[in-house]
Amino acid sequence: MGAPKIATLLVLVLAGCTATPTPTPDPTPEPTPQTSYRIGVDTCTPVMGHHRPGHKPKPLPSPVLTSTPTPTPTAGVTRTFGPTVTAAQLVAAIADNSVDTIYLTPGTYRIGKLDIRTARTRPVVVRPQSSGVTFDGDSVAGVQDVFAVFDGAAYITLAGFTITDYGPLGTGVIVILNGAHHITLDALTMTGNRMTGGNDHLIYPAGHSAATHDVTISNSTLDGASGGAIHIYHDPGALNVRVLNNRITNSTWGIIAAATGATVIATGNTFSGNGYNMLAYPIATINASGNSPSDFVTTSG
Repeated sequence: MGAPKIATLLVLVLAGCTATPTPTPDPTPEPTPQTSYRIGVDTCTPVMGHHRPGHKPKPLPSPVLTSTPTPTPTAGVTRTFGPTVTAAQLVAAIADNSVDTIYLTPGTYRIGKLDIRTARTRPVVVRPQSSGVTFDGDSVAGVQDVFAVFDGAAYITLAGFTITDYGPLGTGVIVILNGAHHITLDALTMTGNRMTGGNDHLIYPAGHSAATHDVTISNSTLDGASGGAIHIYHDPGALNVRVLNNRITNSTWGIIAAATGATVIATGNTFSGNGYNMLAYPIATINASGNSPSDFVTTSG
């Protein structure tokens, strides 16, 4: 008879228990929108040229760069365009972080400037679907005609096509500035562009609001710049610019580094017909090895 009393007691104890309600957490507040503003090449054209009249710069300590890890490629979306694509459509595809490869079908593209301002978090490659892709600027004398501006952009590769008949008129055919990073220009042919003086360049890594860094220029033909084939200017200097296995010809300067703290690695390049193959101001560094005909770097300033 002892068991019923224990059962009755258990029922009474359980009946007297009141569950403590679990509090409902307050909803996480929405983040306050932030805006940023960058001055692009259209509103603040970089100061061009390599010289600074009357000024002999004093070497300054190189800025310390914290390396940005390269994202691990993952399977993404592929897009394909033909010569009728507009600059806006191509820039939008480059800005789409889900896209990892953009193919261009053979033909001649006359689309105007690619104004690329997206700091992607995944790499994207723009390349020909097969071969025979040419971007033609149809330049007009006295009118600035730029192929591409990477303004704070990141993790973008252009590979395997020809860029011709652009007229930079005081800047570069390709400009990389405002902290842009992990930009790769591979297997490009840049020849036959309209050049009018020492401030007209083919590829122009610059500084402005932040140091551009981790730029690779490789396996390309860079010909006929009346300024620099690769012109590194405007503080803070671009960091870790790698110039690898290119043919750099018939330019006033093959590579010129004249910005505070700029660092360049030049390896395996062939130079011919340039006024100076490589020229560095004391405020910048070019580390050269394995170049032809030599690794000699002229110093200036």
